[in-house]
Amino acid sequence: MKKWLPDVIVVGIPLNMDGTDQSISQHARHFANLLRERFQLPVHEMDERLTTKDARERLFAQGGYKALQDGQVDRVAAQLILQNWFAEKLNKKNDHG
Repeated sequence: MKKWLPDVIVVGIPLNMDGTDQSISQHARHFANLLRERFQLPVHEMDERLTTKDARERLFAQGGYKALQDGQVDRVAAQLILQNWFAEKLNKKNDHG
């Protein structure tokens, strides 16, 4: 936080395919609330459905099974969650002029 000085925090919320909560969803929301309280920043919760699957597919296409190691899937999934948040923000801006 000290290095990047973000204006907002984005937390991925794991949901079932039908949009309902998973058992871990409440833990992710609790984590988001802790971040909100500790850093006094806006915390945006983003649906993270299919980001891990998408990340695995992208990495495999780039480098086969070797690319799926060393935490790369989580890194790419986090990147996809942020990209989705930016895209959603841009869409809202465009919808409102």
